[in-house]
Amino acid sequence: MTRGIRNNNWGNIERGANWKGINPDGNDTRFATFLDPIYGLRAIIKITINYKQRHKISTINQWVNRWAPAHENDTKVYRSYLETQTGAKRLNVDDKEFMRKFVKAVCKMECGRKEIQKLWKDWYFERAWSERNK
Repeated sequence: MTRGIRNNNWGNIERGANWKGINPDGNDTRFATFLDPIYGLRAIIKITINYKQRHKISTINQWVNRWAPAHENDTKVYRSYLETQTGAKRLNVDDKEFMRKFVKAVCKMECGRKEIQKLWKDWYFERAWSERNK
């Protein structure tokens, strides 16, 4: 089981923010631990929206460079995978179907395609999406 799956943090979001659904008993020193994967998916959505609003990040390439920097990831492979899975080069944070594909692709890059394919439930995303403004 990957660290992200174990932490219910399929995007491998680093600790720091006091996210909704943080597991107070989580003991990972680098990455956030959530009570449920829904909260981890919600955090990916909220961070992506914030990247666009606060940092003017409007393309998948810009997003990858901030989320998964080159000193830790192969950004070309990461970007290419997200663009292929979403069919887009630009972020569309207001489009639920785009964001479903985007978030799922991020999770697959972070935790493994086969693992996420087994665990992913569309209703997880639906709940996370409905909670994004709370």
